[in-house]
Amino acid sequence: MPTALINTNTPLPINFTNLKYGSYYKSDLYMKRLSFFTFFACSFAHVNAQLCTGSLGEPVVNITFGSGSDPGPELPRGQTSYTYSTSQCPSQGAYSIVNLTFECYDNSWQAITTDNTPNDSLGYYMLVNSESIKATLYVFSVTDLCPNTTYEFSTWVKNALRPTACDENAVEPDLKLTIETLAGNILATYSTGNIQKANDAQWNQYGVLFKTPSTETELVFRISNNSIAGCGNVLALDDITVKPCGSKINAVVASTGSKTVEVCEGANTSFLLSANFGPELSNSVFHWQVKENADDWKDIVGATSKDYLTKRSPSGYYLYRVVVSQPGSLYSPKCRIFSNHISVNIQPPPFIQLTNYVYGCVGGKITMIASGGLKYNWTGPNGFTSTLQRPEMIDVQYSDSGLYKVTGITDVGCQNSDSTLLKVYPNVTATAGHGTFICEGATTTLTAGGGISYRWQPSKGLSNDTIATPAASPQEKTLYVVEVRNQYGCSDTATVEINVWKKPVADAGPDLKTRVGLPVALSGIAKGSDVTWFWTPSNNLSSTLLLNPVTTTPQTFTYTFHVTSSHGCGASADNVVVSVFDKILIPNAFSPNGDGVNDTWHIDPLGLFTEASTEVFNRYGVVVYRRKGFSTAWNGTSNGMALPPGTYFYIIDLKIPKEPKLTGSVTILR
Repeated sequence: MPTALINTNTPLPINFTNLKYGSYYKSDLYMKRLSFFTFFACSFAHVNAQLCTGSLGEPVVNITFGSGSDPGPELPRGQTSYTYSTSQCPSQGAYSIVNLTFECYDNSWQAITTDNTPNDSLGYYMLVNSESIKATLYVFSVTDLCPNTTYEFSTWVKNALRPTACDENAVEPDLKLTIETLAGNILATYSTGNIQKANDAQWNQYGVLFKTPSTETELVFRISNNSIAGCGNVLALDDITVKPCGSKINAVVASTGSKTVEVCEGANTSFLLSANFGPELSNSVFHWQVKENADDWKDIVGATSKDYLTKRSPSGYYLYRVVVSQPGSLYSPKCRIFSNHISVNIQPPPFIQLTNYVYGCVGGKITMIASGGLKYNWTGPNGFTSTLQRPEMIDVQYSDSGLYKVTGITDVGCQNSDSTLLKVYPNVTATAGHGTFICEGATTTLTAGGGISYRWQPSKGLSNDTIATPAASPQEKTLYVVEVRNQYGCSDTATVEINVWKKPVADAGPDLKTRVGLPVALSGIAKGSDVTWFWTPSNNLSSTLLLNPVTTTPQTFTYTFHVTSSHGCGASADNVVVSVFDKILIPNAFSPNGDGVNDTWHIDPLGLFTEASTEVFNRYGVVVYRRKGFSTAWNGTSNGMALPPGTYFYIIDLKIPKEPKLTGSVTILR
C-alpha cells in the first residue's frame, strides 16, 4: 500500500501552463487589494456542499486532465498518493488517466464513456481505485491569490461502481476537500459524504467556499479519500476548479428587464444595459465586455459604470456582461467576478425572392411563389392582396397584368420586399374534330386545331403524336386527348373518340364423326362487331341460321360457316367435316416403331361409343390392354413396357343391346 506523498505543511506549487492538467491566471496587480467579497456569509466547517450561488469569475485553476488516446500521461510527482497505471481498470491503490473504461472486474464497474468537460472530444478523467486509507487523491497549490476574497473550490465526481459490486455492499466514495495555508492551517474543509452508486450514475459537483486571509496569497488545495475500509471505493474525478465568487450580479436590458434582445438591422439597435446588485458592491469598479459572434470577450472602451448604452451595430450575435472587482484589481483575473450574459441578436433583413417572370393566360389560373420569410403581404393591380406564401389567382384577365409586390416578415419582424411582373396573354381554344367508327385494321385521320403545337395521348397507334393531323390505327375503342398550345405557351385540351368495329371471324368448330342414323350438332362461333352468319349447303341441316344446327347426313359431308360484318368490314368462312361411318373398321396389324407411320392401333369410329370396352390378350390369355371408350389409340405397350412382336387377340364390347361383341386378332410388327 503506497504511503502519502504529500506533507500538508509543505506548499505544492504546480506549473499550470501545461493545459493537460489545468491552467490558472497570473497578474501583478495585487497592490491596493482591500477587503472584497467579504459580504459572502459562509461557514467553513464540515457542512453540506457549498457551491457559489452568486456570480463567479473566470477559473483561477481549471484542471480537466486534457484529452487524447488512452492511456493519458502520468501526473507529475507529488500531485497524488496513488500509483499510476496504464490500464483502463486500475488495481487497488492505483489510478489511470483515461477517456473510456468498461467491463472492469466482471463488469462490476460502471462503463464510463465520456468525461464531464463540455465539448471535450476524447476528454480524459482521473479514474482511482482508492485504498481504505486517508490518502491524497489530488493536491496542488496556487500563488498570487487575492486577499480577503471569497473563492469556490470544487470538483466533479462519479461513483464508478455498479450497485451489484461487492455483493451489493460496496464501500461508497467519501471525499474531503480542504484548503490550507503553507503553514498547514486549514482555512476550510468539506466532506462529500457517501457518493451513491447507480447503474446510470451521473457526474455530480461537490465544492466548498472559503475566504483568503489578508496576508495569505498562496494556498494548498487537497482532495482526499475519506471513506471507511472495505470492498469498493472506486471513483472518477474531473474538472477541478478554483473560481472567485461574489454577490449575485443581475445584468438586464434596462427598459424590459430581459436578458435577451432580438431586433432587426436598421431598427433601433442601441440599448441601455444595467447591472443590478446588492449594497455590498456599491464601492466596486465595473467594466462591460462584449463577445461578438465567435470572437473572444473584449473590454468595451469607456464602459466603466454599472450602466452601458450599446452602440448601433450591424447584424450579428452579441453577448454582453459586466466585470466587477475591488478598486485597483479590475484587470486581475483572479479577483473579479462576472454577471450573467445579455444576448443581443441583430438580424439582417430576410432575403425575399419571387419567381422572376410570371405569365398567365386569359381565363386560366396562376400561382405566385415567395420564399425567405415567415409571413407575407402581397399587393398588386385591381386591389389584389394576399397573406399566403403561394397565392393563387383564378380566371385571370388582361386587367390583372402588372407589378406584384410581396413583403416578407421574419419571426422577429424583420422585413424585406421583392416584386415580379405578371403578363396575361390570349388563351387558346383547342379542337379535335368529331368522333368516328372504323373497321379493325383501318386508318383514320385525327384533326386538331387552335394552336401552333400539339401533343396527343395516348400515342399508341398514331403515326405522329406531335402534329395536328396524325393517322390513327387503334385496335379498339380509344379516347384521344390533344393538348394545344399557342405562341405564348397558353394551352387547352380537346378529346375525340374513335370506335373500332371488329372484323368478322368464323369458326365452324372441330371436325365431327358419327355413324349412320346418329344426329350430330355443329358448333359454330361467330366473332366481330355487329355480324350475321349462316351455313352452306343446307343439306340435312335443321337450320342454316343457327350457330349449332343438327345434321343427319347419311354420309361424310363438308359444311361451311359464313360470318359477315353489317358495317362492311368484310366476311369470314370456315369449314367443318362430318365423317359418317356405316361399320367399324378394325386394323389387323400396326407397327409401333416410332417412324410416324401406322404407330398405333386406331379404330374408327370406336370413339363414338363412349361406353364401349376394349380388351387385348396375349396368346396365354393374359390381358395386356384394357380401355373404356377409345379416346386414345393403343400404342402397343402394357404397363408402360413395349410388347414384343406377335399376334394378340381382342374383344370389343360396344355396350349396345343385341350388338354382338367384336373379336379377332391384331399383329404387332416392329
